[in-house]
Amino acid sequence: MLRVDKSEKNIVFQISSETSLVDKILKETERFVDRVKDENRSGLMIVLRELLLNAVIHGNNNVAERHINCRIEKLEKTRLRVEVEDEGSGFDYRNLDMRLPENPNHLKRRGYILINALSDRIEFNSRGNCITAYVTLNRESFWRGENPQL
Repeated sequence: MLRVDKSEKNIVFQISSETSLVDKILKETERFVDRVKDENRSGLMIVLRELLLNAVIHGNNNVAERHINCRIEKLEKTRLRVEVEDEGSGFDYRNLDMRLPENPNHLKRRGYILINALSDRIEFNSRGNCITAYVTLNRESFWRGENPQL
């Protein structure tokens, strides 16, 4: 199931928890921000992909009958608000470690590390099943966690 509602400033999706639908949302989002050069929207696409995959796999545990709501809102010319909410029980985001792992082959928390690095700011609802990322399309990414030991 995939529902899309578009306006000039917003695009809203409701999907069933199927990873195959993530690419369809990414394509619709590319059309929504089509006036922006490809290289400047890659951060948005990575953030959106990671948020959606996390909601499907971890939030809704790949249960296709559960839904995910996604809303992308144009705040300014190059600034977007991306909100993804799943029907899962949530998690305690206050203990989320955004530091790079010592072993770069360790993939745990990779999604949140990327989301944190490519977003201006991220927010969670109190339950931990909805995350909002603020993304500037042409910004350079930078690290906002504790400095890793080199």
